[in-house]
Amino acid sequence: MMPVEVAPRPIGSSTVGWAHRGLVRRCREGLAALPWRPVLLSFVAARVIVLIALGLAQLVRAVDGQVRTEGLLGWDARWYHLIAAHGYADLPPEALRFFPVLPLLARGLSPVLLGTEGAALLVLSNTGAIAFGLLLHRLVVREGFGRPVAERAVWAAAFAPAAFVQVMGYTEPLYGALVCGLLLAARDRRWWLVAGLGLLVGGLRPPGVVLAAVVLVEALPGLRVAAAREIAARVAAVAAPAVGLGAYLLWVGATRGDPLLPFRAQVRPDLRGGAFVNPVPGVLEGLHGLLTGSLAGSGLHILWAGLAIGLLVVVVRRLPPSYAVLGVLTVLLAVTARSMTSFERYAGNAVPLLIAAAIVTGAPRVRSTTVAVAPALLGAYAVSAFLHLYVP
Repeated sequence: MMPVEVAPRPIGSSTVGWAHRGLVRRCREGLAALPWRPVLLSFVAARVIVLIALGLAQLVRAVDGQVRTEGLLGWDARWYHLIAAHGYADLPPEALRFFPVLPLLARGLSPVLLGTEGAALLVLSNTGAIAFGLLLHRLVVREGFGRPVAERAVWAAAFAPAAFVQVMGYTEPLYGALVCGLLLAARDRRWWLVAGLGLLVGGLRPPGVVLAAVVLVEALPGLRVAAAREIAARVAAVAAPAVGLGAYLLWVGATRGDPLLPFRAQVRPDLRGGAFVNPVPGVLEGLHGLLTGSLAGSGLHILWAGLAIGLLVVVVRRLPPSYAVLGVLTVLLAVTARSMTSFERYAGNAVPLLIAAAIVTGAPRVRSTTVAVAPALLGAYAVSAFLHLYVP
């Protein structure tokens, strides 16, 4: 019997094939292991409520043509849409207070969506919301709280009162995803990844710069005994959010002659009013509203601020110091504005507060009450925003 000759296989081809198949298998296994069920369920449920709210607002406008309404590209999303479509050059200085990362991503994605920057914004925000939920779940499990707490945190992020902005063209979902990724990387001492995420956060929105203080808290332990390369990586990680912010300010200075224009645009009385505004007058106004039985306007913000401060106590007691720094700075920035109109939006996007909310809602009675109230609040806030009664 004649021996059968087998054609020689090129050396290395089988190795590459096996490596490719192994990588694909690991990716599939990794994707299958992600907490898709709670993330997608909360994602879909929140969007059903928000779209119903949008439909109700449009119905009101159909009945009364004098009513002013907003859509999914309304409020701040309108500015991001304009920047993505036209750039900053043809827009007033007020546009500079909206940082460039989101509109740049939308412009880059728009060719895939037939050149529609608005659709790109909505895709980015809604896919960012899914990434936010997945990373938040992983972060909570990473800190040792278990899957039930992690799932409640995911639902809290999707059903916070002002979480309807995650359906719109806002930065909140991408910011939440980046913050979770940055905290995960910092806790695992992956400093160059922290630096990359920090650059994006710094160029995404102004409060992103506070992440420098958060990373500093994580980077200081063990610094004295670290090698030179490790020290350089930690320094880069701490500096990255400020570098991301500074790069945008330098560009503004080069093109407009004043690098502080993005902050000057925020000092209007109907916006932030300044870097740090004495919160006492606003608090007194809100307390007066509560005492007179009016929950509209600042009175409602005071209630949420009180809840946020209560959750901060949980953060300080149950979470690592870096989380406490992030929570305190987020609430501080929200309350030291002339108008606390956007307090619910800032607090509802604060990762430490979301985790604390998941911790305190573990009791069955508290959980059942939250499940009943949260959808109604989300819908009410969304309808109010779409009807121009609430400024998100």
